[in-house]
Amino acid sequence: MNSRIYQGMTSHCRFAPRRHAFRYRMFWFAIDLDELPLLDKTIRFFRHNHAALVSIHDRDYGGKSDGDIQQRIRKHLEDVGIDEPVERIELITIPRVAGYVFNPVSFFLCISATGQIRNLVAEVRNTFGEIHHYVGTLEPSDSGDPDLLECRIPKEFYVSPFFRVNGEYHIRIKSTENRLRISVDLHDDTGHVFSASMDGESREMTSRNLLQTICRMPFFALTIMTKIHWQAIRLYFARGLRMFEKPTPTHPSTTPSSNPQWWMRLRTACVQKAVRSRSSVSLNPEVGIPTEKSE
Repeated sequence: MNSRIYQGMTSHCRFAPRRHAFRYRMFWFAIDLDELPLLDKTIRFFRHNHAALVSIHDRDYGGKSDGDIQQRIRKHLEDVGIDEPVERIELITIPRVAGYVFNPVSFFLCISATGQIRNLVAEVRNTFGEIHHYVGTLEPSDSGDPDLLECRIPKEFYVSPFFRVNGEYHIRIKSTENRLRISVDLHDDTGHVFSASMDGESREMTSRNLLQTICRMPFFALTIMTKIHWQAIRLYFARGLRMFEKPTPTHPSTTPSSNPQWWMRLRTACVQKAVRSRSSVSLNPEVGIPTEKSE
């Protein structure tokens, strides 16, 4: 069985306009999409497209197009002109736990018949109910590490209100038999401004390991949204960072929110108010901290 469970850490660091970093313990699954029917039948507490303690639902991935997850991801590859044969697709994600799911980012690793990871689809969600799919071709790193793959993708999607929609992502993936590390670095015209990574050790996908993972971190999946908002509050009030208004999504790879929930509308209103309130003060361009205007 190719599907695995990973336990490890996620870390985020903003380098500009002010440094802010944090780390959390986390778990995630690496699901071979061809194995979903087998996992549904053989792994206790896990179901595909049905309610369970842990589950994967087709409607949670790939956007709004027809078909199952795999068909949607293959369509994203075709849409950007990638026609290289894909033997199998591996989904790196946090599953639904007790029916709840929110993944800031899920990765689809597209693997050739020779077992090499060739292409990547990164499915990014923001807290406004929108989804964007980044597609890239992975190449060996210049570092000399044979297990390290990388690609560069222009930023096209509004995620954090503290960054504009510009710059370039540098994605690195190192996958070995016992470990997986994925890092994402954002560079803009000022330099290296943000870095995020997930780094974990592999475990066999079994009913026992699944239950042990959930018992070890029972509330991680359920508190992702809370942690995102807590860090945003710290950045705005404690760090004094400027917010940028969310543009209306127009990119063809972006799926707009079709039915925003009340908390999504509230978040949008809060960002708009913060942008307007900061417009009444001048910003120190070095650190983005507001200072009173002088007459």
